[in-house]
Amino acid sequence: MGVLKFYFVFDIPEELVETLLTGGFSVPKRLHKRAVARNLLKRRMREAFRLNKEILLPALQRNNQRLVIFVTYTRPFVAKYSQIAGALKAGLHHLAQEIEKREADSDISG
Repeated sequence: MGVLKFYFVFDIPEELVETLLTGGFSVPKRLHKRAVARNLLKRRMREAFRLNKEILLPALQRNNQRLVIFVTYTRPFVAKYSQIAGALKAGLHHLAQEIEKREADSDISG
């Protein structure tokens, strides 16, 4: 199991979210009591998201869809940036495939 857990919502109304892709990040206090560790992990997740969000943008632009992603850190240890970035990248690739699949399904049915 990875260090990150993804939650996401498709088809957000334009009035609620201005951008195509919005991300939120959380590190539970029950896993990391010290704010220093929680903030470090959130900084690492935000940076990995900033550098890799281009994975999702083309699919969202093609469909003119909006996506809100919420990422939660799930491990009781402080992972290295490379491990967090790898998990985030894998999750974004998986989401991109889901978007493409939704696009193909809507083309078939409609």
